[in-house]
Amino acid sequence: MLQENDRLSEKNDRLSQKNGQEKGILVCCLCGKGGGCLKVRFIHDPGLEEPEVIISAKAMTPQIRKTMEWLSGLLVGPIAAFDQEKAILLELESILRFFADGKGVSVQTDAGIFAVKYRL
Repeated sequence: MLQENDRLSEKNDRLSQKNGQEKGILVCCLCGKGGGCLKVRFIHDPGLEEPEVIISAKAMTPQIRKTMEWLSGLLVGPIAAFDQEKAILLELESILRFFADGKGVSVQTDAGIFAVKYRL
């Protein structure tokens, strides 16, 4: 898997340089049936600990909201949370809300409130 990622990263760098873009950036446009287009950019950043998706737009549109809902659905599996020093895994269905709690972020479930290492 690591070799496949390296190979794709090298291909991405070659495509970026061919298109006059910075190394590690791949841009493509996705156009829908309604005529609206969405520019998608991939930036290779080895320093990131986890992937980040940012949507920049002039205004919130139904297409953007639908894209955000679709992206939210990609998060599958349990969320790691912490009760004191003990790590626990929370199923998505059990989560009621995330909220800022002092310097960190907490998650609330029917079982209690736990710290998470995510940012809002």
